[in-house]
Amino acid sequence: MAVNAPTFRAKDADPLISQPFQREVMDMRNGLSFCLAVLLLSGAAQAKTGASHQSATVIGVQKHEVESSWVGSNGSDAPVRADGYLYDVALKVDCAIYVVRYQSSFDQPPPIFAPDRRVDVRVEKHVLYATMPGGEDAKMAILKRGTDSGVQCGGRSARSQPSVQARLVR
Repeated sequence: MAVNAPTFRAKDADPLISQPFQREVMDMRNGLSFCLAVLLLSGAAQAKTGASHQSATVIGVQKHEVESSWVGSNGSDAPVRADGYLYDVALKVDCAIYVVRYQSSFDQPPPIFAPDRRVDVRVEKHVLYATMPGGEDAKMAILKRGTDSGVQCGGRSARSQPSVQARLVR
């Protein structure tokens, strides 16, 4: 003789008590799963963004003068010049040196580009993004790339080398 133990089945339970409770449990599970997924995804996105920023040192800044290509007698017929000022900024990231073009509304470069100042940058194919004091990234085109031949980078003494700024920012 086999003894059958009573088993609990959802269909045997009182539908007024068990159904709302089951819904609450399922809602809590779904809510917790959603929160966990959001936390994991935001952490992964933050790690990806944070890992791509590097510290750079400003080597030098030079104002880029735009020459007019207008040849004519009447200056009012000349093409309209762009608003703003352009600066060529030399930055050293590890042993790589980048010369980038920064566009500003002011006739002086921002203080963040003072020589020997540290700047957070993100380097992509043809663009370098510098994190400005307000937290936003300034997009700058990469004009030249080079390598530092100083002692820390496996080259000769930095004193025997011509100025990096003189070589690159011309």
